[in-house]
Amino acid sequence: MRFFAVLAALIVPLAAYFPVYQDREATIESADKEIRELDMHIEQARAAEKKLPQFRAEFQLLNNEVTKLRRILPPDPAVNEIRDVIEKAADTSAVRVERFQPRKTSRADYVEAPIDTEAVGNLDALASFFDAVRNKSRIINVSDLTLQRADAGLWRAKFLMTTFALPD
Repeated sequence: MRFFAVLAALIVPLAAYFPVYQDREATIESADKEIRELDMHIEQARAAEKKLPQFRAEFQLLNNEVTKLRRILPPDPAVNEIRDVIEKAADTSAVRVERFQPRKTSRADYVEAPIDTEAVGNLDALASFFDAVRNKSRIINVSDLTLQRADAGLWRAKFLMTTFALPD
């Protein structure tokens, strides 16, 4: 009987210790897993930190590119500026702009500003005028062009100019 009592005295503490041991092992395993995940995040952060100068340089390049592109496609149609550009092109080409009538703008992902326009000049002057408009830094589409004989040696060009904007 003593043998069973001694055996029971040895087994009971082991039986009580075993669940505690399992909980402790599970906690340690969970902590080890969390440490591995944190180490992985630290390595990712270090790798990103090493690439930070490259990201800054690329960011600067992209900002410079956006600045260049904003001259071509600004955030506002700026119809008054387009009028000034057209008048200067007309002056240098010996063309007279007789009509510059903006239509209602349309908006989607970008703004489209159509402008009904008429210009009068000889054929060479009109060709020079359209060439000057084509070489502007802004996007200005010319469409629906019709030519009609005006006074002696002069032609009337009726056309639709469309300029675009990309709002921020």
